[in-house]
Amino acid sequence: MYEIFLNLIPPSVNDLYKTNFLSGRRELSKKGENFINEVKQELCKKQIFLNSRACYELKFTVFLLWSKLFSKGYPKTKSLFKRNDTDSREKIIKDVFTRALIDDDCQVFEGGVTKVAVDSEEQEGVLVYIK
Repeated sequence: MYEIFLNLIPPSVNDLYKTNFLSGRRELSKKGENFINEVKQELCKKQIFLNSRACYELKFTVFLLWSKLFSKGYPKTKSLFKRNDTDSREKIIKDVFTRALIDDDCQVFEGGVTKVAVDSEEQEGVLVYIK
């Protein structure tokens, strides 16, 4: 079992891909590439090795500033919450960790994402639980 904290905020799906206007295909954006490279560097430092034939549980906790989760303009705005859903962050985190540590995300049999509000940028990041 591993618990890994990375002081990195994954880009949302909206920032993760861009459209190549020549081919019309969706491609990984610079933000996405940078996030993947940073995570891979951190994982290399931690020297984590997993069995490529095993099944895994992969859970994430994303720690974000209060200001990124809650609207300052409430009740004038429609909602107390900003549009910062967990699905938007889960894809890139899951993809990076499965590519870096195991063969394919089909080996992940259980997972999930939790958001937690924090008070400072130093506390922002992602806690990854692998079992």
